[in-house]
Amino acid sequence: IDLGKSTSVVSVLDGGKLVSIPDPSTKSPLVPSVVGINKRGELLVGQRALDQVADPTFLVRESKRMMGENHVFEIGEVQ
Repeated sequence: IDLGKSTSVVSVLDGGKLVSIPDPSTKSPLVPSVVGINKRGELLVGQRALDQVADPTFLVRESKRMMGENHVFEIGEVQ
């Protein structure tokens, strides 16, 4: 996993070969580093989160700089 501030890449070793897992909605190996919850309460990751979550209070982004800290993210009304 390569966690970037704006995009991330997830890869696995498959038969000795490195294979990137694409964002399901775009088929790109670069996945926006965003998670969110839509109006139905579904957890969304990557481009789907950016496309389907209209209210920015329901998105978490730019969290890499807080890794290792005791930080609680609030997404809308959810912790």
